[in-house]
Amino acid sequence: METEAPVLAALAALIVAFIFLVLPHLRKQSSSQDDRRRQLPPGSLGLPVVGQTVGLLRALRANTAEAWLRRWASEYGPISKLSLFGLPTALLVGPAANKFLFASTALTAKTTTSFNSMVGRRNIRELAGDDHRRVRAMMLQFLKLDSVRSYVASMDDEVRHHIRAHWDGRATVAVMPSMKSLTFDIMCTVIFGLGRAEHAAVRRELSAEFQQLVRGIWAIPVNLPVTSFGKCFAASRRGRRTVAAVIDEKRAKLESGRSSPSDDLMTHMLAEGLADVEIIDNVMFMMVAAHDTTATLLTFLLRHLDGNRDAYGRGVAEEVARSKAPGEALSWDDLGKMKYTWSAAMETLRLVPPVFSLLKRAVEDVEFDGHLIPKGWQVLGAMNMTQWDPAIFAEPSRFEPARFESPVFSLLKRAVEDVEFDGHLIPKGWQVLGAMNMTQWDPAIFAEPSRFEPARFESPVPPYSFVAFGGGATVCPGNEFARVEALVAMHYIVTGFKWKLADGCDGSFSRYPLPSPAQGLLIDIEPMDTAATEWKMVLVDLRNHGSSARIKGLSPPHDMSSAAKDLADLVKARGWTWPDVVVGHSMGGKVALDFAESCSRGDYGESAALPKQVQKGSCANSVVYEYMAQRLITTPKDGMTEQEMTIRYIDNSSQWVVDHMVSLGFSKSLSDWIGSNLKKDNEHVTWAFDLQAATDMFNSYRDRSYWGLLENPPKGLEISIVQAELSDRWHPEDVQRLEALSRRGSRPDAGKVSLHVLPNSGHWVHVDNPKGLLEIMAPNFLSTVQN
Repeated sequence: METEAPVLAALAALIVAFIFLVLPHLRKQSSSQDDRRRQLPPGSLGLPVVGQTVGLLRALRANTAEAWLRRWASEYGPISKLSLFGLPTALLVGPAANKFLFASTALTAKTTTSFNSMVGRRNIRELAGDDHRRVRAMMLQFLKLDSVRSYVASMDDEVRHHIRAHWDGRATVAVMPSMKSLTFDIMCTVIFGLGRAEHAAVRRELSAEFQQLVRGIWAIPVNLPVTSFGKCFAASRRGRRTVAAVIDEKRAKLESGRSSPSDDLMTHMLAEGLADVEIIDNVMFMMVAAHDTTATLLTFLLRHLDGNRDAYGRGVAEEVARSKAPGEALSWDDLGKMKYTWSAAMETLRLVPPVFSLLKRAVEDVEFDGHLIPKGWQVLGAMNMTQWDPAIFAEPSRFEPARFESPVFSLLKRAVEDVEFDGHLIPKGWQVLGAMNMTQWDPAIFAEPSRFEPARFESPVPPYSFVAFGGGATVCPGNEFARVEALVAMHYIVTGFKWKLADGCDGSFSRYPLPSPAQGLLIDIEPMDTAATEWKMVLVDLRNHGSSARIKGLSPPHDMSSAAKDLADLVKARGWTWPDVVVGHSMGGKVALDFAESCSRGDYGESAALPKQVQKGSCANSVVYEYMAQRLITTPKDGMTEQEMTIRYIDNSSQWVVDHMVSLGFSKSLSDWIGSNLKKDNEHVTWAFDLQAATDMFNSYRDRSYWGLLENPPKGLEISIVQAELSDRWHPEDVQRLEALSRRGSRPDAGKVSLHVLPNSGHWVHVDNPKGLLEIMAPNFLSTVQN
C-alpha cells in the first residue's frame, strides 16, 4: 500500500499535466474545425447523393437554367454551396468570380467521367504541367493567326461546296445538323488534312460516329448495350479505330518523306513524338470541342437574325457583301470588313453561349470572397450569368449587336512590304509588336496612371463579363479560327438566301447537354437570285420646290402636313403600294416624318391606317433624314425686303443675288442654291417659286415639332437620323436627346430611333460624302427584302 501511494500520486500528476497540455490543443483543433465550417460558402447540399443535380438538369432541359441559378445566387450571393453529381460544389457568379476561375492556380479543369470515356483521358483538359504546355503548343501551331489566315481559301471552298450540296435546290433546311456537318468538314480539311476527295469515306464514317458520341458526354456512365452511354461509347470506340487508321497512314507518309510536319496537326504530333493514344485523345477532343460549338453559334445567329430584320439588313449590307462579284472567293481582307456580322455573332454568344458553365476542381484549399473552398470540392462557374446581368448589359434579353461594335486592337502584326515609321525602316517580313499597354500607363494620357479609377472608362462590357472564349491565360486558342469559320459561312448564307422559320418551328431550344433548337431549327429558304424584290424608287419634288413649283392650284395651307399628303395622293393616284422607305433631306426630312406619323394615324384612308400594314412595312417603316435649322428664306430682320428678293437687273445674271446673299451672311453653298431657284421673266429675273408659299412652308418647317413621334414611334417604324458631322446647326441638347433615344433601341411595343453621324459632311450630305451616306442608308433598304 505504501508503494501504491507514490504511484497513484505520479499517475494523478500525469493526468493533470495531460489535461493542461493536451486539452487546449483539442479545443483549438475543435475551434479550427468550427471556423472551417463557418467559413464554408452559404447554401445547402440537399439530399445525400442527389443534392441539386435533378433540379439543375431539369432546368437545363426546360431552358430555365439561368432563372434557376439566378434564384439560387440571389438567395446566397456570389459564392454558395450545393451538391452536383454526388459531390459538394461551390457555385461562383459574377465578373470577379469569372476572373478567379480563369486565374487561380488552386483550381484545375474537371471533366465528367462520361466526357473522358467518350474522348479519352489523355486529352488536353486532363493534362497538367509540361504535358499540357507541350500539347497546347502543338495545337497553337495550327490555330495561330498566320495559320488561320492561310485557311481562308480552304474554308471558302468547303462552305461553297456545302451550300451547293445541302442548301441549293431545297425549300427547307434543318440548320443545326447542316452547320454541324459543315464545321466538321472544315475541321477535317484544314486541321487534320483529311481532304474532301481522297478521304471522303473516312470523313463520312467519322462524322456519323461523332454525331452519336457527343450525345454521351453528359449521359449517366452506365456502360450497357441498351443505355445511351453504352451506345455512345460504342460509337466512340469505332471513331477511335478510324482515327488510329488515319494515324498509321500519316506515319507511313511522314517516314517515306511524302509529307511534312507542317501539313496537318496529326502529322505534326507524330513528328513531335506524341504517343498514338495521346494523338487520338486530342484529335477526338478537338473535333468535339471545335465543330459543335461553332455549329451552335451559326445556328443561333441565323435564329436571331430571323427575328431582327434590321440586324439582318446591316449584315447583308456589309461592305464585303456589296463589293464581291458572284462566285468570287473571300480573302482575309474581306473578313476584316465584316465587323457588324462579327458583332452579331458576339451578341449571339452572349445570349446563347455554347458552353453553359465551367466546371473545375480545387486541388488545394482556396478562398474566394471570404469563404473557403475545400480541397477536392467541385467549382462550378456560371459564367453566362454575367452575360445576362441587366446591370452590365441593358435589356439583356434583347438582341443588340451594337453592344460589341467597339474596336478590337491587335498586338502582333507582320510587315507585308518595306515600310517606314518615325524615319526608320521596318523590312518586309518583320514582325511588328505594338506595346499598346504603355500608352495606358502614360501619365500624359491618364493622370496618376497607377491609381485604380474605373470612372476613366465608359466601356459597355466590363472585364470578365463576356467570357464566351474564356479569359486571362486560358483564353480559347481557337477563337480566331472560330471567327473566320463563322464569317465565311455567314457571308455565303446571308448573301445567297432569304429565310424564315418554317411553319411549326417556333425557335425554342433546350440547353441540355448543349444548346439545341427544336427540330434542328427548320427554316424555309429561297435563293436570292429568284427571290429578287421588285424595287421602285421615286424622286419627288416637294410642293413649291423644283419642277413642282410650276404646278398651279396646289391648295393652301403650304406646310409640312400638306406636302406629306401630296406624297400620299401621288401613291393613290398611281395605284402604287405604300412605300417601304421614305427618304427626306432637310425640309424633306420633316415631310417624311409627317408622312409616317399620318400613316400611323390612318389619315390617308384604311389602306394606310391598318396597323398590320404599318408593322409589315406597308407604310413608311424607315425614314432617313438630315435635320437642318437652315434659313432657306430670309426675314426682314436680316436686312433683305421682299422687293430686294425679287430684284430686277439688266444683265440677266443671278450672280448679283448670290453675291448679295453672301454679303448678308449666308454661306456660299446656300447662296448658290438660292441662285439656282431664279427664272427669267422677259428682261427680268425673278424667283421660280411662289415666295409667299415658300415663306409659309419655311415657317411650318421651323415651328413643327416631331419629338412626340421620335419619343414614341409606332410599332414597326424605324426612324434613322443622319447628322452631318461638320454641320453647326445642331443644338447640343437636341443631339443628347436623340442619342438617348438611339441608345434605347427597339422595344416590343414600339418602333426604333437610331442616330448616325456622317463624317466629313456638311449640310449637303449626298454631295459631301455619298459613299458614307449609302453605307448608312443601305441597311434600311435591304432590311425590307426580308419583310
